[in-house]
Amino acid sequence: MALYKFTNGTVANANEVNANFATTISFPILNRIAIQNDRSVLDIGAGNTDQIFSEAYTDTTGREDTVNTGNTTATHVEFDVSSYPSGILQQATVPGPVYTNSNSTASGTTETAADTSYSSATSTLNGTIRFYFTANSDLYVKQITLGTNTSTQYNLIEKKIGDKYYTIAQKSGASVNGYTTFTFTLSDYSNIIKAGEEFRIQLNGSFPRDGNNSFSLPVTGTHFDWDSWSQTGSIAMNTTGGGFTVETITASNTNDAIIEHDIPSGTFPATVSKLVGKAAFAYPDSGATVEHRLENATENSGWITDGTMGSFTAFTSEPTKYKVRLNSTNGNSPAIYGSGVYSQ
Repeated sequence: MALYKFTNGTVANANEVNANFATTISFPILNRIAIQNDRSVLDIGAGNTDQIFSEAYTDTTGREDTVNTGNTTATHVEFDVSSYPSGILQQATVPGPVYTNSNSTASGTTETAADTSYSSATSTLNGTIRFYFTANSDLYVKQITLGTNTSTQYNLIEKKIGDKYYTIAQKSGASVNGYTTFTFTLSDYSNIIKAGEEFRIQLNGSFPRDGNNSFSLPVTGTHFDWDSWSQTGSIAMNTTGGGFTVETITASNTNDAIIEHDIPSGTFPATVSKLVGKAAFAYPDSGATVEHRLENATENSGWITDGTMGSFTAFTSEPTKYKVRLNSTNGNSPAIYGSGVYSQ
């Protein structure tokens, strides 16, 4: 039976058929990852000629413990917000643990913006507050110091992609001498903040403030601008190094960050000759790419672009390894919370 394109009724060529097939098969892969993100799934078992292998990166070894951490060079970043108050999660997209590639180094240039108008506490702000910024350089938030009235504070650092904010780092901290300090390193981040991007800091707790004074915003800096915040009045900041400190970074492209999986015996037939690999992105990938590969001791499929059909010389024994490669573009890193492959 001939296959037809719905757009103009012409017969579909091989590329169109493969593209349609890859799109169709991507959905059950992503569905399986979504299930694994919550719980383990029952393996269909050996003897199936059309099989999907997938893994959700709930921890370094994955939900099904298939990630070979000894041969994995990608970076695992945890987002554990299970104890966070509900208010801080509003309007935020928190992906959970992800694998990403470390593609940046700190440049050592820091800048701090603080509230200089605060005098003394006349009121208390309880709940979630949001601070909005724009980056003028490639950077990450290195430190936050705010006056606090309660023992534990929670924070999320998010950047805006499209019309949504996506969590890229998180911390909880304890109050010391009336202030809470959150200190970050690049390893805490699943993505960097690039020049021109908007980002925000969300904090939840109890904060002393001078309700009679308001600091002047926006504050324009060299590396970042403090645009606004979600409340009125002034908030307590430590005058010796307090406020919001960022550090500039040098972004580089890393194209060899690998996640290696051990495939259970019997998952795929010995004569596999095509595959579709699909990654579950934590947020839009901003031009970064992911590639997939099957191999055994002597054969491999080559690297196949995410979400496409790849054909290769048929194996003579079943694949034992599934590898995912994370590639950066212009300093943008992919962050994925799972991946999977269909092969036959």
